[in-house]
Amino acid sequence: MPIRFSLLLLATFWIGIPALRGQDALSLEDCLRMALAESVPYQVAERQKAAAAILNHPSLAGRYPSLALNVNSQGSLANQQNPASFLNGLIRSGNAAVSLDASWVVFDGFRARYNEKVLQQLEEQARVRLLDAGQQTAQQVILAYLLAELQQEQVDIAREALALSGDIYRYQLERQEWGQSIRQQVLQARDALLADSISLVLGQSQHRMALIQLKLAMGRPEHEDFRVGGSLDDASRETATSDPVQKALAANPQLLEARVNQEISKLQTHLRLSSWYPRIALQTGAVWTGNVVSVDGNNPFTGEPFGVRTGTNRNLYAGIQLSLPLLDGGIRRRQVEEGRILEMISALNVTGVTREVRSRVATLVETAGAQATTVSLSREQMRNARENLEISGERFQMGLMSLFDYRAVQLAYSLAAQRHLTALYNLRVTEVEILTLTGEIIR
Repeated sequence: MPIRFSLLLLATFWIGIPALRGQDALSLEDCLRMALAESVPYQVAERQKAAAAILNHPSLAGRYPSLALNVNSQGSLANQQNPASFLNGLIRSGNAAVSLDASWVVFDGFRARYNEKVLQQLEEQARVRLLDAGQQTAQQVILAYLLAELQQEQVDIAREALALSGDIYRYQLERQEWGQSIRQQVLQARDALLADSISLVLGQSQHRMALIQLKLAMGRPEHEDFRVGGSLDDASRETATSDPVQKALAANPQLLEARVNQEISKLQTHLRLSSWYPRIALQTGAVWTGNVVSVDGNNPFTGEPFGVRTGTNRNLYAGIQLSLPLLDGGIRRRQVEEGRILEMISALNVTGVTREVRSRVATLVETAGAQATTVSLSREQMRNARENLEISGERFQMGLMSLFDYRAVQLAYSLAAQRHLTALYNLRVTEVEILTLTGEIIR
């Protein structure tokens, strides 16, 4: 029986042809959507942003006046039997006071203004942290997805190599039956078959572990079954901006948070300076007081029963309160000095993060350029190895090439395909890191 060189199946080594992939492959976008819905850090950041938005209100900054209703009531019971007192007997008394107090701070050293700005910056900080949590989740999922896809592609290569080794082994067995193949050639073919079987088993194990890591990153149960594919060699998608360095300086989450912290440090210093200014507040209100006294006895002056006596009092008040601290032992001065130092620290932090982001992006861009060239060269090498495999298959079938030499050609093709996959994977990982630094991994 002529040898069945499965060159049609071997063509699926070509990256980008979705052969051997099921129609139920889960896209990267689906994985990201599911991961963001299940990510605990992202959900926490969402709620922290909602809380910061609620707190960002002028009332919490001290802009509005306050109004309070106060009610106070007290009663007492005394049994007085004192010969020296003009009033003896069981004395019951009670009083109640109701007040309505209003206060409005009209000037407090611009504290309300700076408090509003601090609350705005805290909400912006929560927004940046939500963006960072989403991007970190997305980066983790994308890298896990790419690794699972790499392992899946490598399994496909190992499976096709095993199919070819199986064909050669069966061909050698048939030749041995007809006396055209020696025992050594059969053993060589069987050794190649076993080696490819081991490679497939190991590749399948690594693929399963990669899928488990992807499911964990998505927050999904590890027993779910799905396939991945379509992102490793998707050259049509946009991967980076035209000027990634400037984009990173404008949208990097870590840099954005450092700038927010710098602004908060400045505002905190202004708040400390506000303690040097006078505080002016308007106060007004109304007070109603009522009391009642009951004595089980007679009035010593008239001889009549004392009975129950009541009284009320109404009072309205209004005023202006001015306070200015004059001496505090240098507390305010030291607080302001500390605030200035914290400002410098936050400014240095911004400078450090800026340098780190700029250097990291520039390095990754240079790396991505070299990796793109490597991908192009490895693709050409794979094409060359594939053509060599086809020619060598014909020569082997005609008896012009030994099994050992043909096996070397087969391994060279598998190695070229693996090298191309690895180059693609490394390029995609670098692109993901660039998109993370530029804040574009989630659009």
